[in-house]
Amino acid sequence: MKYLFHVCIYQEMYKIAIPTYNRHNEIIEKTLSLPLKAELIYIFVANQEEYDNYEKTIPKDKDHKIVIGELGITNQRNFIRNYFDSGENIVSIDDDIEKVIKWDGEKGHTTIDNLDDLFILSFQQLSRDKLNLWGINSVANAFFMANKKEYTTDLKFCIGCIFGFINDKSIVLNPICEGKEDYENTILSYEKCGGVLRMNWISVKQKPFNKGGLGSLQERIRSSAIAAEYLYSTYSKYVSSMFKRKNGMNEVRLRKLKEKKIYMYEKLEQLLREYKWTTAHFGGASKKKNWRNGSYSLNVGMTRHLFVKGQPISESRYMKKDRRIYDECKKLFYDFDFNGVMINKNVLCPPHRDTKNIGDSLLIGLGDYTGGETMIEGEKYDIYHTPIIFNGYEKEHSVCEFEGERYSVVLFKI
Repeated sequence: MKYLFHVCIYQEMYKIAIPTYNRHNEIIEKTLSLPLKAELIYIFVANQEEYDNYEKTIPKDKDHKIVIGELGITNQRNFIRNYFDSGENIVSIDDDIEKVIKWDGEKGHTTIDNLDDLFILSFQQLSRDKLNLWGINSVANAFFMANKKEYTTDLKFCIGCIFGFINDKSIVLNPICEGKEDYENTILSYEKCGGVLRMNWISVKQKPFNKGGLGSLQERIRSSAIAAEYLYSTYSKYVSSMFKRKNGMNEVRLRKLKEKKIYMYEKLEQLLREYKWTTAHFGGASKKKNWRNGSYSLNVGMTRHLFVKGQPISESRYMKKDRRIYDECKKLFYDFDFNGVMINKNVLCPPHRDTKNIGDSLLIGLGDYTGGETMIEGEKYDIYHTPIIFNGYEKEHSVCEFEGERYSVVLFKI
């Protein structure tokens, strides 16, 4: 279930996959010299011989893992998806990246020194937009980087040199796309989620057709013709045309298609907006210390009389009146074990623990608001359209200040 993709109550928010072939020296001078967290790096090689070459060459003090995958970049990308768990945040980086750059207005191109922040923010933006692929500008050209929106979510090519994805093993690339597998990856991700996130002011410095990797220019020209023809004939809905560059490389153009996002929480949010919130439902500053006037909280799921152990579990009075929210939560979060559903409107609650709950709770924020992050043991988590799972019985949590109309839904076990 996709909501589990965004569970982030842990420090390691992503992993780095570097597919590489015959570049055991170049990778040290280039990609491994970038400001990356070494303990998050997985280097994927083609076979045992390649493994031995990289193992001998890369300094032993580098805290990374070398994994034997498969030969060919398309096969390797498929192997990487199968290697990691579904729902993990993965950053894929080529082995010959010299630097990651951004367009910084009057300063022009500047080097990004903190890639960790960039990756974390990119995955957070994915969560907000309910997408599963982010990418960067395919050209480090000042005109294109400076004259586009910073973020776009329509159909734009996400080049394979650096991209991030929330791992979905149902996306499988065809080996016939060798060298243009990033186009198929873009198309399938757009088709799956209705959009792709591209950061147009970000690009890389990278020399084309380096030794190793996909081979010489002539080798790539032959494979590019086959790949371009396949993409054009298979994905005519998304590919508008083919053309040939001066160097002989065959290319494709993507159609200009707008974002068509599928918002999976739309019905739940609508039910919350239409719910007949009244003071009888609880809430208001007079009811709970530090709560706002006009705030409401109630359980539309199962309950236990006075939350006393040993008492039978039964439907709450609000569930008996209207169980649509409970039923929608069961559809959305079908593989999370819960029987209680607490819904909240504009609740600004102080630090507390859920002393009556059993095990983990799932929490998501909906509505139209800014701020309103959840503080858990001193750490701030953005739950807007982003479900998280944590133990509310063990961990103290609260709500940060916010503006606008904020709903939250808490799924728990009693």
